[in-house]
Amino acid sequence: MGYIDDVREMTVHALHDIPIEKLMKVSGEMTDNYHSAHKTSKRLISNELQALVYAAVRMPATYAAVKSALEHATIYNDITIDTIIDVGAGTGAASLAAEEVFNSGHICLMEREPYMRECGSRIFASINDDILKAAQWYDEDILNDNANRHADLVMSSYMINEIKLQDREIVFDRLWNMADKMLLIVEPGTKEGFEVISRAREYFLAGGMHIAAPCTHENKCGLDKDDWCHFSVRVARSRIHKLIKEADVPYEDEKFSYIAIVKDDVTSDGMRILRHPDIRKGNIGLRVCDSQGIRNTIITKKDGELFKKARKSSAGDII
Repeated sequence: MGYIDDVREMTVHALHDIPIEKLMKVSGEMTDNYHSAHKTSKRLISNELQALVYAAVRMPATYAAVKSALEHATIYNDITIDTIIDVGAGTGAASLAAEEVFNSGHICLMEREPYMRECGSRIFASINDDILKAAQWYDEDILNDNANRHADLVMSSYMINEIKLQDREIVFDRLWNMADKMLLIVEPGTKEGFEVISRAREYFLAGGMHIAAPCTHENKCGLDKDDWCHFSVRVARSRIHKLIKEADVPYEDEKFSYIAIVKDDVTSDGMRILRHPDIRKGNIGLRVCDSQGIRNTIITKKDGELFKKARKSSAGDII
């Protein structure tokens, strides 16, 4: 059982006796708070119940997106991660994903919202893992506090899109200054979310850094201005999640954009699949990105092992 299953159990137990109508109202209030406070310094979570509902609704999706991004970022990058800093950590979903991927030795989480920190600490304490129990939580804001810390891996998930445009390069610098080996930025798989990733890509490449994923090259991005690069991961919904969101299906597809930045050059000889493969009799149509740019290609049975690999692949994979 993965860490996120522990989160589901804990949040279901904590919310069990609260009427679903109240939970739905709280969820709606949080959504309204997010939209009204977008790119401002307004607090988004104002009580313990909101933090718990957030954990129940958002943690599984954030966890799955970050875990997928980290797995893709390490395919061609043989990296050892012993220390982690999670910036704008929320209730700690990204740290749970990173710990499951790397089995690190120390985790530091920076989160300005007190109820998020309290909820995250409670979740970590409920999991039978010594590293999670010993994780350190800090009341810090990446823009307003000078956190003089370093870690092998620094992560920012679903945060920078909430920051004003003129402040984003400051955040890029501060995140990179903390990262000894890798910086991972994950944002919503929307046009606006990808704008954060696209700007980060340009900024870090101009500074001489390198891309571990998802790009398989460091040339100019070949996407059209009205298109955006994003991937998707399927996430199981808990019963309480389905009730809160009035959802019929037992899963959701979390769309996300991301970039993993490293200090050393990463050699990739593959193609990143950008869209779901079109599997037909005898051939597979792929939308891919590689050193030749973004293009459509067809893999046939004559391609042997590449065809077999393509049949088992999905959007986001590299072949």
